Amino acid sequence: MKKAKKTETMKMLIKKIAVVACVATLAFSMVPATVQAAGWKQNKNGYWWQENDYSYPRNQWKTIYGKQYHFNSGGYMDTGWTKVDGRWYYLGARNDGAKKTYWQKVYGKYYWLGSNGVMRTGWQQVYGKYYWLGGSNDGAMKTGWQKVGKYYYWLGHSNDGAMKTGWQTVYGKKYYLGGANDGAMKTGWQQIGGYWYYFGGVNDGSLKTNTWIGIYHVDANGRWDKTKRVDIGEYLTDKKDVQLVNVLGLIQTKSEYGRKEYARDQITYYYHDSGSGTYSHTFGITNEGNKYINIYGIVPGNSLYDARSILKAKQWKEAQENYSGDKYDYLFLKTIGKRSYMIEIHTDSSEIITSWYVMNWPQGDFTSPDNLKEISLDASFDNSSPVVFQNSEENKASVQEVEESENQNESSVVIPEETQGDEQNGEQNLEQDENKEVEQDTKVEQDAEIQEDEEISEQPSEESQSAETQKTEEQVDE
Repeated sequence: MKKAKKTETMKMLIKKIAVVACVATLAFSMVPATVQAAGWKQNKNGYWWQENDYSYPRNQWKTIYGKQYHFNSGGYMDTGWTKVDGRWYYLGARNDGAKKTYWQKVYGKYYWLGSNGVMRTGWQQVYGKYYWLGGSNDGAMKTGWQKVGKYYYWLGHSNDGAMKTGWQTVYGKKYYLGGANDGAMKTGWQQIGGYWYYFGGVNDGSLKTNTWIGIYHVDANGRWDKTKRVDIGEYLTDKKDVQLVNVLGLIQTKSEYGRKEYARDQITYYYHDSGSGTYSHTFGITNEGNKYINIYGIVPGNSLYDARSILKAKQWKEAQENYSGDKYDYLFLKTIGKRSYMIEIHTDSSEIITSWYVMNWPQGDFTSPDNLKEISLDASFDNSSPVVFQNSEENKASVQEVEESENQNESSVVIPEETQGDEQNGEQNLEQDENKEVEQDTKVEQDAEIQEDEEISEQPSEESQSAETQKTEEQVDE
């Protein structure tokens, strides 16, 4: 009896345990799977994100814990440089993957990724400054000198990259890089703040100072000095005339039988070498209207009276008759050393000089001492036209200057030594305005001042056009 009751009790206990087990199993099966399934997963191929339902994102962006990630077609997280829909993104290192924005340094180079992470290229404006970020598959910020299209730009030293404008000193040389939205290195002749400057050739761009640029002189600040002229009188002897090819920037036009000819800007020049003797080298130079090339200060536009005054002070003599028979041609001769020299001046009917010709081989009866007379300032030799007495006060000043130059053996063209100074003072000298105009005493220089507007419009003749660069502007989330 007792044994039967015990067996019944055991059966009841087993049933209760089975019921509890079933209930527990059912309850466990109803617990959400997110506790176990959602999160990052990894294998030897990389990382992926497993969703609540055990699925994973593929070919899409997904924001996880506030950061954006991109998953490829296999569902793995992309890293490094990744191209999505034709745009480049940087997604960090292998164990990172989060999309990067704004400035990022990747393998030693800087990239601008903006607020949306897209790698920018070309010209970009970032926080008010322009940067050059290379071509479509480049994007790296450039520094130093960079040629973009036809122009050079200075983008600062390493870790800088911002496009520079205005006056800049780079490795000890001065450059002008245009206005705020320009930046292109200027070359050739440029007018800046009312002054003309010369910046070298297309691959140079550095400011030139204290030197001659062809027939034009630039001073210590690099400004074209209109008071400086090339005086042919300084090149008459010892074959110095050959230097005029470089001094004036002349271009060769002919070469035959030992004779070479050159020309530029209303100036023609030739020379001929026939040996090594005293008279073996002959030359001639003609000025048909250039007011920056003179002979003792005489330029086209001066009066015959001016020329006679200057040449008389320098002890030249005038021929009573000339070889051409033209009543508007006037010949002046002088022996310098062992050679005779001739200056032929041509005028209009008012005795205003239209051209002159200088040479060192005059020949013919007109060179006879009987044909040469002291220069007279009272009247023309042939009395065929009245002498034009123009600007007598200036003429006196011109003659006085010539006499002083003769007495002191001074050159009429002085190239000052280059001013040495720190870069900061150099910048200030370039940018400050000149408040004083150089006062000219000679008639030649005053003529040049009267025609200032014409000079500015015509000279210098190699003016470069400033570059207008086109740059894309971007709205930046700061």
